[in-house]
Amino acid sequence: MSARRIVVDLPLRPEAVRRARSIVREHGAQLPPDVVNDAELLASEVVSNAVRHGAAPLRLTLTADDSRLTVEVSDGGDARPAIAPGDPDPGGSGGRGLRIVRSLATEWGVAANRGTPGKTVWFRMSDSSRAEDQPDVDQREETAWT
Repeated sequence: MSARRIVVDLPLRPEAVRRARSIVREHGAQLPPDVVNDAELLASEVVSNAVRHGAAPLRLTLTADDSRLTVEVSDGGDARPAIAPGDPDPGGSGGRGLRIVRSLATEWGVAANRGTPGKTVWFRMSDSSRAEDQPDVDQREETAWT
């Protein structure tokens, strides 16, 4: 089956998180439920970060086929997200999003937007029973977006 692609502009408001989860659930339905659940969680983390720390415009792009789902969250902010060193505050409300992405995604990364201000945080989820070339866990965060 050929890849399906959807691009959705989202408001830079908290309700964008719920909308992103719904879109991932709908367009990732061909993957196993546990993969789709993880993709929903990661999309909500990345969109939450964009709403909290980014700038308009906010765009969600999904590319899906029978064995993997790629989610891209672009915003107009210049600040490049990074995993903070050390452990996040256990009682705090932040600092875990990219750690969760790193632990659950097959691949992930951050890239500067081409031709417009801002950046894109992306991640890929694969049906591991069908995925052939998954990188080592330690290489996930270094993978460049293409």
